Amino acid sequence: MFLNGQSFEQLIQRMLNFEDKLKSKPDIVLSKYFKIQKINDKSKCSICGKTNSKSIITPCNHIFHPKCIVEKIKNKQLKCQDCDKTYGNPAQPPGTFIQKLIDQSCQGYDKIQTIEIVYDIPNGLQNGIHYRGTKQICYIPNTKEGQELADLLKKAFDKGLVFTIARSLKDGHKYQVQFNDLHHKTSLNGGKYGYPDATYIDRMISELKQRLN
Repeated sequence: MFLNGQSFEQLIQRMLNFEDKLKSKPDIVLSKYFKIQKINDKSKCSICGKTNSKSIITPCNHIFHPKCIVEKIKNKQLKCQDCDKTYGNPAQPPGTFIQKLIDQSCQGYDKIQTIEIVYDIPNGLQNGIHYRGTKQICYIPNTKEGQELADLLKKAFDKGLVFTIARSLKDGHKYQVQFNDLHHKTSLNGGKYGYPDATYIDRMISELKQRLN
């Protein structure tokens, strides 16, 4: 879509700041970021199927109404409903998702095996950009809810929703593959990205279900 120089994260934040106006006049807010133009009344929105004289036109030439696209943007889902082309953050590069059980426990889940997920995305080239890959090892307790979370992560990975290419927060590398705002646990215990965290699994399941809808 036409982001007019705005990064996807800036777009999200600005739109959240205009929450009230979005509800009443979304076209006014969206016009700051998107190309909005009048179209033939016979053209139908790809989301609601209805006609409207003012719509968003994507670079792949598909049509959305401002009110219909608002929720998709707020949920960080800038994907064309017609052809699945993704706009905003760069698409997730190809890689592998390997899952297995290990005989170690996450803190707070004593005597319960752990689901270990290994993501491996090698260095590569995408749309003329040489990006730096990543390898991440993440942990989920092997409970019923944990198994559901692991299944959702696999679906999200297969749909290209888990990683993106952005500037590295660690060393400033311009094109680094990194998590796309999904908080993974990379430690079995302790620290910001470790256990215990009593609400982590429920939070992640909720976030992933929103993204996968």
